[in-house]
Amino acid sequence: MRTEILTWHKPEEGAFPDAEIDVLLHTDCEDCPVWPGYWDGEQWHGADGMPLRWRVIEWCDMPVGTVEAKAEACAA
Repeated sequence: MRTEILTWHKPEEGAFPDAEIDVLLHTDCEDCPVWPGYWDGEQWHGADGMPLRWRVIEWCDMPVGTVEAKAEACAA
């Protein structure tokens, strides 16, 4: 087992990721509050490239995961 600590940042406090890097977003969407996405320097987008309809409450860097999980994903 491996534990990873995520540090969440609040855009309302002026904290934004570098533009165009993938991050995890915590939004005010009731059905799916955590979603991969990115900040383009002006607005938030989901991983599919579409602008988000929901307010981003906080964001964090994408978890690293394990070497084994990365190897499986790349082999698929």
